[in-house]
Amino acid sequence: MKRNRAKVVRNEFVVLASSLVITGFLLLFESFGYLNGISRLWPVFSLIIGIGLAMLFRNQGDTGLLWLGSLMIMLSLFFFYLNFTSWRRLAMLWPVFIAIFGLAFLFCYSINKNRAVLIASIFTILLSIAFILIFSLSIKLWPISLIIAGIFMYIVSKCNQKNG
Repeated sequence: MKRNRAKVVRNEFVVLASSLVITGFLLLFESFGYLNGISRLWPVFSLIIGIGLAMLFRNQGDTGLLWLGSLMIMLSLFFFYLNFTSWRRLAMLWPVFIAIFGLAFLFCYSINKNRAVLIASIFTILLSIAFILIFSLSIKLWPISLIIAGIFMYIVSKCNQKNG
């Protein structure tokens, strides 16, 4: 059983290492003018690492690896989006970073069912939605995010009193 697990981990590292070498060669070829547009694919580096961490989670069961792996995967996808649209959109989409953290917590909750992780996930996702809505309407409305956070904290404390 241990040998099979070690073999799987070794095979996953070979896939990860091969992906990094291929990515390095592609970027090197672009640096010398043999390829064009490859530099827009730089998020593939963090995507590969994120996938590797998720694969390690599968073998080791450490939810920290799942959280970090899912975080890196989602950030990479968001960076791909910005690379192929416009980085100017980041002025409006910065709350997506907060949502990505919340979604990474949600992935961990799906495995360990820790209530505190679920609360952190819901809070960060709702906060990011509030920020997106507020900043798309008017920046003067940002204090509404504090009101939403306070109401959410009040609700959580009431739920904890009922369960505790």
